[in-house]
Amino acid sequence: MVHLEISSYYHNMMNRLRQQYLRTTVTVRDILKGETGASMVEYGLLVALIAVVAIVSVVLFGNTVAAQWSDSADSIVNA
Repeated sequence: MVHLEISSYYHNMMNRLRQQYLRTTVTVRDILKGETGASMVEYGLLVALIAVVAIVSVVLFGNTVAAQWSDSADSIVNA
């Protein structure tokens, strides 16, 4: 009975180690191949999208924000 429990424990432990080894091997292989992660094109698109959002925000809200800052500055000076 005890022998079966040890054998079963050893078998489960070896399976877990084998699975971890295979995952690590696949991860290292993918990193070396360079097929994981974002490509430079994807980063470029992301930066372009952020720039477009920033420009649109400044165009739409720029005058309102500038007026609010001016009002705040005037109220501080006049206080």
